[in-house]
Amino acid sequence: MKTRTTLLALAAATLSLVPAAAQNAAAGGQSQIVHYGDLDLARPEGVRALDRRLKTAIDRACGPASPADPVGTRLARDCRVTLRDEIAGRRAEVLAGVARDSQIAVALAR
Repeated sequence: MKTRTTLLALAAATLSLVPAAAQNAAAGGQSQIVHYGDLDLARPEGVRALDRRLKTAIDRACGPASPADPVGTRLARDCRVTLRDEIAGRRAEVLAGVARDSQIAVALAR
């Protein structure tokens, strides 16, 4: 029991250092971290690479969509729209050069 309490305390301390979206992921959702420190965001190629990484992270967090499951496909589509909206501000900060760290947390609470 003490080990579990310690792990929960460590998890809580860690989560206090990341954005709220990542905290939602700890409640049972999917979380992806997108690193961009290696990209030159002053160049269009760097921005495209960041957008590809963000899209990949969103796709992974929301899971696959199957044409055989229309409800699941709609939920996955809604999930992608929600996550894009949630990270839009962070992406804008990164591109404006005002972000302090070199990663974006893409997270979804399920």
